Amino acid sequence: MKKIIAWSEPTVFGQDITELIENYYNCIPIKLSQNKPEDLITILKLVKQSGGGVILAGGNDVSTVTLGLQAERGDGLSKWDLQRDRRELTTIDYCFEQNIGMLSICRGFQILLGVKYGLGILQDISGYPILHSQGADNLKINEEKGDYAHRYFYIK
Repeated sequence: MKKIIAWSEPTVFGQDITELIENYYNCIPIKLSQNKPEDLITILKLVKQSGGGVILAGGNDVSTVTLGLQAERGDGLSKWDLQRDRRELTTIDYCFEQNIGMLSICRGFQILLGVKYGLGILQDISGYPILHSQGADNLKINEEKGDYAHRYFYIK
């Protein structure tokens, strides 16, 4: 059986992630989006059975509701996706319980550490000297097996 890598969306890198999973890792990609909770667990069970993993990808800001804060749209924040927040928190719980490997990128890392483990996140970075939207043209994946992505999300 081919390994399955499930990934969260929506994200602007969706096509890139799918191609990476299929062509670089030779695995089956499955999107974690708009799934009912019972379907999500079924997908994660398949990921575990296959020996695959999960990618929590970048995307919209984490909802202030998820963070337990109050903010208005227009406070320098992008759109929110409360259902995605809940889906990813369920995914994190299941992956930790079942020892399924996860790669968390940008928003995925924020929801993993900032929300799940209460480390907090900075909701609006517009006033800081941080390049937030690098754009796909600036991101390149080294095709060799020794690159960082392969080392940190290794699949035999």
